[in-house]
Amino acid sequence: MLGWIEEGVLDIRTGGRRSLAEAAAAHTDLASRRTTGKLLLIH
Repeated sequence: MLGWIEEGVLDIRTGGRRSLAEAAAAHTDLASRRTTGKLLLIH
């Protein structure tokens, strides 16, 4: 899969980034469909 990403065959969409302290807000965003793609929790 990483090869496909490097070749541009597979596009990973990131809907946002939040810190672990904002995990509750991230969950709310996901539940209310305010995000598209993946939502990353960063430590």
